[in-house]
Amino acid sequence: MSRPAVIVSQSGAVTPGLRAVVSASGDDVVETVTVDRPEDNRYYLSPPTLDRVETLCDGLEATEPRVVVDGTVHPGQMVDLGERLPSAVLRDRRGAVLERLGETNPAAATRFELRRIRVARRAAARDQRDGAADAPSGESGRLAEHDERRGRLRERLDDRQREARRRVNDAYADVDGRVVLLARGDGAAATEIWGALTGDDAEPAAGRPARATTATAAVGPHTVAVTDAPGVIAAEGFPAWFADAVPGVVAALERADLVLCSGVDPDGLVAALAERFDGTHEAVAATPEAVRARVTDVFGAADYVVRLPYGDDAQALLSELHESTAVADVIYGDAVTVRLTVSRSAAESLVRRVEAVGGTARPADATD
Repeated sequence: MSRPAVIVSQSGAVTPGLRAVVSASGDDVVETVTVDRPEDNRYYLSPPTLDRVETLCDGLEATEPRVVVDGTVHPGQMVDLGERLPSAVLRDRRGAVLERLGETNPAAATRFELRRIRVARRAAARDQRDGAADAPSGESGRLAEHDERRGRLRERLDDRQREARRRVNDAYADVDGRVVLLARGDGAAATEIWGALTGDDAEPAAGRPARATTATAAVGPHTVAVTDAPGVIAAEGFPAWFADAVPGVVAALERADLVLCSGVDPDGLVAALAERFDGTHEAVAATPEAVRARVTDVFGAADYVVRLPYGDDAQALLSELHESTAVADVIYGDAVTVRLTVSRSAAESLVRRVEAVGGTARPADATD
């Protein structure tokens, strides 16, 4: 049974993708409170906004309604907000996203638990400061437990981040290039493009994929490793908490030759990524045709005329060329003449392979 949820935004609009993530987590968004007010130092929500949310929660027929604050709420503010909304399950924007990603992403799940421990520790520290526990084993003991738990989670997160990065770095070495598809928002359009390029089944959904997912795609003469990533649900930038949760995506971005950004404000996402990662970062229309065109342009291609002798080795190479290049035509005469387009990065290898079976390969503009 779904739980009623209220999303609260004080920026004048809900961050793109947040409602979809909350719904995908199994909650029923019954109300969206959207105002344009500054952050309150204590509760994050302004007094009028908080009063409205309290009234909404009291009117919901649920023991634990979910309140999702569309912003980055400090642990201390989260503790104070919890005192005002004791019946509600509270999440800020990053908490809602981390919880959804953490359903199938171990790094995100650990990052989410770290966030919960920080809030719990802040509550324990406040209780201790206010003299709520008189016994030495009271709140001071709880603080020590939280600190120990936080240290273990930090170590676990480091391990899971290393494993995710290793998995990405060790994969797909024999490709012409690496492409990452990244969107601001729920990322569904990028997932549809990824599926169209790679031929893999991918069900577009908010918070899915929950981590870097890579497969090869043939784009003209190019064989590229294409990585799909969860959408960036943040008003701007590439948040550190998101990077912590998707270390495989970070590793893919570090190795990418081309990053194509789509969704809401793709130019802003391009600028944020360019500050942190090398490679080419571009905004692109969210269609397979647009992505194919950019991959072809960026990686470049060369037209060649190949002449092969008759024989088993040459025939085997011809079969391989049909797989690894874009063959335009094949003419059988005193030799087998093949007109094809090859990725520039693979042109030298093509010439070597053809000469190894006794054939020749020349750029098309250098032949008669």
